[in-house]
Amino acid sequence: MRREDVYAAIDGEREHQDAKYGGIGPTKSRSVPHYLVVLRAELAEAEAAWLKSGDYAATHELRQVAAVAVAALEEHGC
Repeated sequence: MRREDVYAAIDGEREHQDAKYGGIGPTKSRSVPHYLVVLRAELAEAEAAWLKSGDYAATHELRQVAAVAVAALEEHGC
């Protein structure tokens, strides 16, 4: 995949997460430790998906990992 396509997929996942959990803003703030816990849980799901079904299933979960990391950076900066 091209980098632009990967970023577009992550952006789509970010939109999905915002719709599901609420966007980032003054009324919906999450701490860095919160994001780290969520990232660990998402990464565990990616590992489990890989063990069960292989690379393709794991990449779906990795997209979610990347989107959570992006959300953390959006809220707390790079």
